[in-house]
Amino acid sequence: MSSLEKFLHQELSQNPLFFAEVLTSLDRSDKEENNALEPSVEDQTRAMLALELLESWEQVPSLSEDGKIIPDQIKTWVKQARKACHENNRGHIGDRGIGKILAYAPAAANGIWPDITIRELIEEIASKDLEDGIHIGLPNEQDGRWRSLSEGGKQERELAETYNRYATAVTDEYPRTASLLRRIAYSYTSDAHREDIRAELRDL
Repeated sequence: MSSLEKFLHQELSQNPLFFAEVLTSLDRSDKEENNALEPSVEDQTRAMLALELLESWEQVPSLSEDGKIIPDQIKTWVKQARKACHENNRGHIGDRGIGKILAYAPAAANGIWPDITIRELIEEIASKDLEDGIHIGLPNEQDGRWRSLSEGGKQERELAETYNRYATAVTDEYPRTASLLRRIAYSYTSDAHREDIRAELRDL
């Protein structure tokens, strides 16, 4: 990672208005008509750079040096980022973008993911766009894991069990979070079925 990229990531983490500015470069306004003029070459280049920057940013804002969430700071960051995105008519993509970076949040002290502060934000904001962003933004937990040709969807089923366990643990206090976790688990179950079929086809 270049020093410029590190600086920009730090700026994103510390300055929610910069985050909203980058998103403004990335996508058209929520209110823009479908028949609007095609973006210029400059706009397309700016959007490409904005996308590359956001995709390379993989750390939730407001972490302490030991990697723990600082509740007041992240709540303020999210509040200000959402406000700026809505003012720029980027409310939907803003919530998705915020969700994608919240997906990198650590687990709580008891090992249940996500951290309690993130659960509180999910319940308070009650935004499907933000929740979809968290789902989409989850790091690929299969990266670097070896898979035998015949094992099928074993890894995906294990992940589905993990997210269902998280959902069960939080369902009483954080129902929206539990619903999101169950959707994530269901997607891994679907992936497991697909991998099972692939394994069966290889054996034919």
